[in-house]
Parts: sequence; C-alpha cells; structure tokens
Amino acid sequence: MNWTIFFAVLSQIESGNNPDAVGDAHLRHPAYGIYQIRQHMLDDVFAVTGLQMDAAELARRPYAAQEAIKIYIKYWALKRNCPLTYETAARIHNGGPRGWERESTLPFWRKFEAELKKHERGEG
Repeated sequence: MNWTIFFAVLSQIESGNNPDAVGDAHLRHPAYGIYQIRQHMLDDVFAVTGLQMDAAELARRPYAAQEAIKIYIKYWALKRNCPLTYETAARIHNGGPRGWERESTLPFWRKFEAELKKHERGEG
C-alpha cells in the first residue's frame, strides 16, 4: 500500500481537498479538515504514543494529520490482525478499530475504491 496514494484519495473522498471542511458539526465530536479527523481517533493515538492532539488544530497541519492517521490505522490493523491494504485502511479510518469488519463501512470503501481507480488512471 502506498500511503501517498492513500492520502490523495482519502482527502478527495472526505472533503474534496477542502482544508476548512467540518463534517457532522452538529455532533459532539465533529470531523475536521481534508481527512475529516475526529477527536476520538486522536485519543487512541494519544493512548499509543503519549502525544496529545486536538482534532481541529491537527486538521490545519496535513502532514502531522497523516502521521496520526497512519499510527491509528497501523495500530488497529496490527491489533486486530488484519492485512494492511487500501481497503482495510479506508474502512478503519471510516469505521474505527473494527471498521474493516463492519458492513456499514462498505459504501465508504466502494467510494474510495472508485476514486482510487480514477487516481490510478491519472484522472484523480
């Protein structure tokens, strides 16, 4: 899996590359930035690394956000003993620690996969 490609596709799917995007603003923990980062994901990263981060702040730092997302995805993929592929990474990002198993993350994966194919054809 190529992380550069993963993040290019993820940012397109999540926000249309809009760094000011705020998703689910009505919820207690909205999603921020191009990758739609939520605080609960960063709380998991904090538990693993000891680095405390704020989702709204991290969303303004795309490369730091990428590192946090990688830590989160790799941690849960390893802990749940699932292969690290575009599909499992996208579904963990979308659905949390067991996202790769949840049927509810399949629509997100299908959208990600379609965008990935466009990217591979040079259209993304």
